[in-house]
Amino acid sequence: MRRVLLTCVVVVCAACGGGGGSPAAPSPPPPPPPFNQTVEGTVEPFGINPYSLNVPRSGTAQITLTWGDPLVDLNLYLTTEGCNSYPPRDCDILERSDADVGTSETVTRLVSAGESYRVWVDNVHPTIGQQYSLNLRIE
Repeated sequence: MRRVLLTCVVVVCAACGGGGGSPAAPSPPPPPPPFNQTVEGTVEPFGINPYSLNVPRSGTAQITLTWGDPLVDLNLYLTTEGCNSYPPRDCDILERSDADVGTSETVTRLVSAGESYRVWVDNVHPTIGQQYSLNLRIE
């Protein structure tokens, strides 16, 4: 009788799967929230404004320059942090956006936390200064 009972227990356990499977893998942590920072400024005719950029987190950085007057041509450059002279052609230009028309310029780059860059806003209009917004988003 014991042998029959033991056989039944083994058959029932085998049919149930025995519960011996491996546990589900843990879910990866959610990505950090996007980082956003905006700087407002004004650039004079034929003027330039440099900004230091210290990257707070890794991801894809998108830097967008926007302004209101379509008659004014602003350009956007991203260089190494060590670039202290203008025009940035004397330095390593990592990214550039210098369209001749429109009211925005955008550059995109993969970045790592702790890196440093210099962002340049360049007004190529000879007589009109321009207010602008410079937005950094890292995802």
